[in-house]
Amino acid sequence: MHEFCLLETMKARCRWNSEVIVMTSARWGRMKTGRCLDIDPERLAANRNNPMFLGCSEDVLSLLDTKCSSKPACDVVVPNADLDSITPCYRDIEHYLESSYTCVKGNSADCGVVKCHSFALSSFQPTRILSLRLAIL
Repeated sequence: MHEFCLLETMKARCRWNSEVIVMTSARWGRMKTGRCLDIDPERLAANRNNPMFLGCSEDVLSLLDTKCSSKPACDVVVPNADLDSITPCYRDIEHYLESSYTCVKGNSADCGVVKCHSFALSSFQPTRILSLRLAIL
């Protein structure tokens, strides 16, 4: 899992032309202090029991699937209008993105009007495989 702070860009890239991105996880919020969140200890202590201040996040895997999965490269800038519309924490405090992806080999074939793609998705959940195949077509 990699963190992407304010004014950073998640740059998902596959090494080979025959591969595409499959997002494996994505969370948006204020999960923990660290590289993206350097919170004053007194402010942190004052808000330690407030779940809207720290430890708040939302799963945004479906959003990043739409933006990145089935493509050989993808950039997601933080802040991002789509992510900013999701508010698992207080709206006026800084959020960051945690995400991970893998690249899978694929091949393409001419299916008539559209180009069809087949990818090695056997290691993913069946419901995700179906949604990814639909997104690819």
